[in-house]
Amino acid sequence: MKDKRIVLLTHCDMDGVICAVVTKAKYPNAEIKFAQPFSLVKSLQEIGKCDLLIVADLEVSEKVAKKVKSILKKYKNDGSIIVFADHHPATEKSLSDLADLSFILLYRRDKCAAQLLCETMFPNSASQHLKTLVNMAAIYERKMSPKEDEIAHFESTFLTKALQRDVWDDDFRLMIVNELASGKLPSEIPKVISRAVDTHQRFLEALEKAEKRVKKLSDGLFFVDVTDLRAPGVWGAVARKISYRNRGVVVMLCPSNTKGRYIVVARSPREFKANLTSIVVPACSAVGGDAGGHEGAVGGKIPQDAVEPFVELLKFYYKKHVGGFGNAENEMS
Repeated sequence: MKDKRIVLLTHCDMDGVICAVVTKAKYPNAEIKFAQPFSLVKSLQEIGKCDLLIVADLEVSEKVAKKVKSILKKYKNDGSIIVFADHHPATEKSLSDLADLSFILLYRRDKCAAQLLCETMFPNSASQHLKTLVNMAAIYERKMSPKEDEIAHFESTFLTKALQRDVWDDDFRLMIVNELASGKLPSEIPKVISRAVDTHQRFLEALEKAEKRVKKLSDGLFFVDVTDLRAPGVWGAVARKISYRNRGVVVMLCPSNTKGRYIVVARSPREFKANLTSIVVPACSAVGGDAGGHEGAVGGKIPQDAVEPFVELLKFYYKKHVGGFGNAENEMS
């Protein structure tokens, strides 16, 4: 598609960055734009007319499905080819709203977005380098065991930490995309290493403080309030480490730059059978917040004055979906 305007709108995490590398490998002149799920509508509106629009690794919640459909329909009517690649549970619930758009849909829960794009763009011809990068994303999204590709696991550790340092630094992400697309691995990029080291030190300091605040809500469910601490970019990793050490679901309440809101970060160990989208997401929504993510990792925001009911709802939904304590609906009535 030479001389055509090709745009990729993708998430700013590991999976999204690797989606950008895959897209660049197929379409070297593609424009790469990063977004967060909560900014999807605004980000889509800002793209403008293009020949090919690829949206990757950005969940479409039921809350915004109709708005997203309206925007995509306009682009399609203007002649755009639309490709949508995602794996988030929330998107599956919104597919009926998007069904009649006749766009190219790549959706599977058992694969990450980078895998879906790579398999479509390079069905039998992906280079070994590209396969390693895609495996990094798959390991990050827990779609592949680290033991299946130890090199990818090693490299993903550096890139994950480097990307955590500043979720708003799109210039850094674009630099990473170009370096990876040129054939380098994360460990061969000096700025990735320096950021990863800095983030790891921040992580260790935050973990030490957070572990002293772990509160057990019930068997397998833990709550941590760190709203008075500043450690941007590492709370997800801290929550995951605490979840593994305690062998259960960990929900952390963290400071936010949004006035009147707290950030919610939830993690669950790989082997722990708890779907966080059925526990944390409805708890956030019920108190006037919002959240999204995967079975083992969820992020969101809640009003600062809703902490107490939020905690009670966490216990309620945890009992309902994991605890097996009878009829949870009756317990709340």
